[in-house]
Amino acid sequence: MPPLSVRGLAPDGMPSAYLRTEGYIAHHARRKTLEVYVRNLMSRNISIVEYMDFMEVHKSTRQSVLDVRNNVALMFEELQFAVGAEIKE
Repeated sequence: MPPLSVRGLAPDGMPSAYLRTEGYIAHHARRKTLEVYVRNLMSRNISIVEYMDFMEVHKSTRQSVLDVRNNVALMFEELQFAVGAEIKE
């Protein structure tokens, strides 16, 4: 298996199998959580206020994660530029 770069890409630019699997699991866990909340809302186990609060927190948390990932990628690119070489993990 070729070495991974810090961004989780193999030298050929394809995502590693590990990160695809991790992303797949995380995606389905988020989807399952959302489905449970919708089911609870429809069953009237939670109120619309509780559901909206959950969705707001979910969206905010997801945006924070994406922002952090973006910042890490940008910092990594700046580091590579500063040292003048491609950095591998």
